[in-house]
Amino acid sequence: VSDDIWFRVIQIVTNADTALKRYASSTVLEALESPAAHENAVKIGGYIIGEFGFLIDDETPPERQFEVLHTKFATVTNTTRAILLNAFAKILKRDLNNRRLQQAVFKLFDKFTDSMDTELQQRACELKALVQAGPGVVNFTLSTLPEFERQSSLLKLIEERQRATEDRHRPDDHVDSTLPGEEWRVGASVRRQSAFDKPDVSSSL
Repeated sequence: VSDDIWFRVIQIVTNADTALKRYASSTVLEALESPAAHENAVKIGGYIIGEFGFLIDDETPPERQFEVLHTKFATVTNTTRAILLNAFAKILKRDLNNRRLQQAVFKLFDKFTDSMDTELQQRACELKALVQAGPGVVNFTLSTLPEFERQSSLLKLIEERQRATEDRHRPDDHVDSTLPGEEWRVGASVRRQSAFDKPDVSSSL
């Protein structure tokens, strides 16, 4: 699965209605319970559960959502781990009074406060500070991300390529002029018809 594909999945879900977001959250969480989940599936899952997992809190509590995502944390790249750290903070935001969940998330954040990866280090420090600042701060700063532009850059690229392909296969314009002094075009050839050229009147017969 290429990055373009999972980016597009995220865009579709983010711009979808509530019913589809709920379905996507439930489906991706179930998929991540498989030990063979692809890393891009983990990226998609981390984003969707972090942003829209609240829609399935009634069927799968935040703590369980964290547990499922956490099972993938040790085997993915740092790029995916950064997405998961965001997701963990957003999951905790929904259940701040759950001491066990808070301890598990903070333990993970603390592990990366001195990480050699500066992105993970900064993210872990900042996310922990935001959560500790209290509900008002964390709810504002970690609110659900807005919708993407309706037409993504990927779709624009696809449409541009389609238009270029159509242009290459479109037959050239064919215009005949029987009037002296006017241009006529056959295929890609263009010349000025002289007043002394014999007009082609066959088309008028």
